[in-house]
Formats: sequence, structure tokens, C-alpha cells
Amino acid sequence: MNITRAAMWESGRALIAEYPAEFDRANQGEHIEDLLRRFRNRRLADTVYRVGRDLFRKLGPGDRVIGALRLQIKHGVAPKGTTAALAAGLLFRAADDAGKLFEDDARFAAVLGERGPQAMLFEVCGLDPGARAEGEVIERVTELYERLRDESRREIALSELAQQVGATSG
Repeated sequence: MNITRAAMWESGRALIAEYPAEFDRANQGEHIEDLLRRFRNRRLADTVYRVGRDLFRKLGPGDRVIGALRLQIKHGVAPKGTTAALAAGLLFRAADDAGKLFEDDARFAAVLGERGPQAMLFEVCGLDPGARAEGEVIERVTELYERLRDESRREIALSELAQQVGATSG
């Protein structure tokens, strides 16, 4: 959960900077820990399939990951955990109980396979390669995507990522 916690704290720090009258370190910390407890609670039955599916929407320019990423960039928060989450999102392939991918996610995977991660980051996520910070994100996510995609290097890549983002959480 180090990468998840780091990404959440990156967003938390950006929210504190954007809305200082509403958010502070204490309430963001409480919120993050509450969410992490919920993620671990099997009784909630919120499956990975349901939470992660619909990649075209969830990786879209105004949704969860990219919206948080842009707010982090705006406030000078280094998005190490968020770029790792984005790279993992590109690789998300969870199936339902019947073993079937969500139809749009199967299409997402096909387009990604044809066009590559940089095209998806530009066309689906709306990242601008001409904007310095977003261009750096595209490069970093593409590098992480390639490392995570290679099964023989995945565990090493995840371990290195966890160490890199560990210093930035909280």
C-alpha cells in the first residue's frame, strides 16, 4: 500500500494547497487512512473489477487520476505515486466473476496495444506533451508502463517504486 498511500498523500497535499480553509494535514490524514481501511475491508465487497473498470472514463482528463495529477502539478507536488498509479491503470485487466473484461476495457486494451501508452496518455488522458510537467509525466508513465508490463521485471519494478515513493508519503 506504500504506492497507494503515496499517491493519496500527493493528492492530499495538493488539496491542502488549493483549499487551505477546508483541508489540513490532520483531516487529510484521517480521510486517507479511512479509505485505506475500506480498501482492506472484504465485507464491503467493492471488487477490484468494479472499482477499476471503465478506463476510458477513469483515466480521462477530468476524472480521478488525471484531475489529481493536474492539481499536484499546479501546486508543485511531485506526482511519483500518481504516475505509478497511472502506469498501473494502463495495465488494468480485471475480469468479472465470469472471467470477462468490461467491454470498454477490452477495447481500451486493444487500442493501447495498437497505439501504445504515449498515444493513450495524450488522446485518452488529455496530457499535453508540449507542457513541460505533463511531458515529463508522459515520459515517466511510459517508462513505468514498460517496466510493469514485463512480467519478469514487475516485482523488481514494484519494489523500486515503493522505495521511491516511500519517502514522499505522509
